[in-house]
Amino acid sequence: QIADRSIEISVNDALVKIGHIEPHPMDTLNVKSVNQAGKDGEDGLLIVVTYLPYPEIKLGDYSKLKVNKPEQIKADEAEIDKETLNVWHFYAKKINPEVKRDEYDPKKIDAEFFEKSGLIKENPEINSYEKLREFVEAYVNNNYIQNSQLDWENSLKSEIVKASGYEKVEGLVDRELERRVENYLQKFKDVGMDPAEYLKNSNVDLDELKKEWRSGAEEDIKFELVLQEYGKSKGFKPSEAEMQEELAKLDGN
Repeated sequence: QIADRSIEISVNDALVKIGHIEPHPMDTLNVKSVNQAGKDGEDGLLIVVTYLPYPEIKLGDYSKLKVNKPEQIKADEAEIDKETLNVWHFYAKKINPEVKRDEYDPKKIDAEFFEKSGLIKENPEINSYEKLREFVEAYVNNNYIQNSQLDWENSLKSEIVKASGYEKVEGLVDRELERRVENYLQKFKDVGMDPAEYLKNSNVDLDELKKEWRSGAEEDIKFELVLQEYGKSKGFKPSEAEMQEELAKLDGN
């Protein structure tokens, strides 16, 4: 145990003394192996270290990028009717768990329904069928607005990535895919399910899943690298308050 601990201390001390490395590491150094290595008749250690290098990023000319926002879609009457029925059915089951969707009747959405279902307690402003339908319409349209904004942002992000130059991002993409797989499997563990059993029963192949995710992961990594490089080029530095805020978020996780 003493020998192992002494080697661990020696390795950590050696890593600290390495100093500046080019290309610059993206994260911490990883010890791949530690072997005995004699030199000039003296005992020593041969430490093999691996790391992900920070790739070279070439910023493009982003001033002329233009991505038109898609035409805003609004919910039609049929969609509002359908979603209103869905909301009614959800709350109607709180009154009668056996209620069927075909029992839907707007005339029966009255004060008694709002009271017994608890809907009016959750949102006092929804106290009539008309108010319920207005709420549903606003909710659906808001989803359209958010999705439209997200589509536009993703398109703009793609154009920024296309206008940039990258070198050696494969290792970062592979690491990001492994992280996403871990998070994916952890969700099943959190609800008491066996991830391996779920994958088997659902016929889900992790290698195929990573292939599906690879394009999105690569674009996310490249966009993040552009943001970092752009921030460095402009001399952006977080304030102490911003640093503390981010540290607090990490502590919360």
